[in-house]
Amino acid sequence: MKIVVALVLSLLAAAFSLAGTDFHVAADGDDGNPGTPDRPFATLARARDAVRAQKAAGPGRDFVVEVRGGTYRLRETVVFGLADSAPDGHTITFAARPGETPVFTAGVPITGWRKVESPPAEMPAKARGKVWWAPVPDGLD
Repeated sequence: MKIVVALVLSLLAAAFSLAGTDFHVAADGDDGNPGTPDRPFATLARARDAVRAQKAAGPGRDFVVEVRGGTYRLRETVVFGLADSAPDGHTITFAARPGETPVFTAGVPITGWRKVESPPAEMPAKARGKVWWAPVPDGLD
């Protein structure tokens, strides 16, 4: 009986090790994290790189990256290429956590709007009192 239990446990462990590696991404995560549910990555690019590394270490597996709801502000394009393809018979899936909606945007909120109090002399009379301005956030070129 002990041999049967040990054999079943060994087979279950082998099956789970072949089931794929799950990584997690959250808007409040950190790319220094391991990508676990409790310590998710912050970006798709970091999750993509983690899948690439795991594929190189153990090809022939399925991978699932679960992305939590929230707003993800992209500062650069996330590129997926041939290196991100799954081998025949396997899948690599990036999906929203069920019931949650991740939003990826390159838009930057501009805050601190104020009405122009002292318009320049060149400003047309029609525009006076109708012009607002705001400082542009750092890092925008």
